[in-house]
Amino acid sequence: MTLLLTIKESSARLVLALVLAGSVVFPAEAGPPVMIGSGFNLPSGVAVDAQGNVFVADQLNQVVKEIVAAGGYVTVNTLAGSIGSDSPTGVAVDANGNLFFTDQGNNAVERILAAGDYATVTQLGVANGHFHFPTAVAVDGAGNVFVGDQANNAVKEILAAGGYTTVTTIGSGFVQPTGVALDHNGNLFVADFGNNAVKEVKAVGGVIPASPTIIPIGSGFSHPEDVAVDGSGNVFVTDQGNSAVKEIVAASGYTTVNTVASGAASLSGIAVDRNGDVFFSESGNNAVLEIVNAVPVLPVPTLSSWGFMLSCLLLAGAGFRSIRRPRA
Repeated sequence: MTLLLTIKESSARLVLALVLAGSVVFPAEAGPPVMIGSGFNLPSGVAVDAQGNVFVADQLNQVVKEIVAAGGYVTVNTLAGSIGSDSPTGVAVDANGNLFFTDQGNNAVERILAAGDYATVTQLGVANGHFHFPTAVAVDGAGNVFVGDQANNAVKEILAAGGYTTVTTIGSGFVQPTGVALDHNGNLFVADFGNNAVKEVKAVGGVIPASPTIIPIGSGFSHPEDVAVDGSGNVFVTDQGNSAVKEIVAASGYTTVNTVASGAASLSGIAVDRNGDVFFSESGNNAVLEIVNAVPVLPVPTLSSWGFMLSCLLLAGAGFRSIRRPRA
C-alpha cells in the first residue's frame, strides 16, 4: 500500500512518499522558480561557482555579471574583464573560480582570471581562429575548454596544455550546438539545437578520444538550448521549443525525462550547483531564476507500521517548513 502525502507551505513544497511495509523514500520536489538578481537584458548562459555565486552572460548589455550568493542573490556585479565584449552568450567557471565565456560577436572564447577581481582577460585559441558564433562553453578538471561552435556546426576543445593555443574538433553530426556540459567522469553532453536532440560524447579514462562514441539521450526535445549536469550525472536541459526545463535521469540510463518547470519565455542558459539547485535564464523576460531543491533524497529504514505517517501529520499540523540546505 502506498500513501502520498503533500505538505504545502508558501512557495516550498515537500512531498513524502510513504511505502508502508517497505522502504520509505523522500523524493525531492522543488518549489516554483524564484527570480534572482535584476537589470539583465537578454541574459543567456549561466554558471555557478563553488560558493554558489551565479555568473550570467548578459548579452545585450555586452557584459558578464555575477549575482552574489551572500545576501540572498540581490547584489549584481559587472565583471570588469568582460567590458568591451560583443554579445557574450556562454559562461563557465573552473575549480579556481576563473571564468570562461564565449564572446559571440567577436567570434572568440575568453578567460577572465579570478585573481585581481575578474579584471584580467585573455583570448583562447587565437592562433587557430576557427570559431564562428561560439555560443556555449564548459571547462573540465584539467582546465581544457569545450566550445559549442554554433555556426560551424561543431563542438571543439581548446587544450589547456600549451597555453590554450591548440583547438581540436570533437566528433561530427552536430547542427548548431548551443550547449555543452561535463560530468565528473569527463563525459561531454551537448544540446544539439538543430537536431532537436541532447547527446552524450563518451569519455575514455576521463578524456574525450579522437573518435568518440556519441549517443542521443532522452527524447521529445524541441530546440534544446543548453545543458547542465549535477553530481549524480542527471542532465538538465532548457528545452526552448517546449518552453520547459527538463531533467534526463541518469539512473534510468538517460531514458526518463522529467519536466522540472514549464511555461517559460525563451529559455536560454542553465546551471546546477552542488546542492542540486538549478539556475536558468529566461531571456524573453530578461530574468534569471533559481529552483531550490529543498529536500535531499536519502535512504531511510524500512517501516512496518503507521507511526512514521502519524509523525509526518503531526509535523504538518505544527507548521513544518522546508529548509534550504546551507552551502558547503
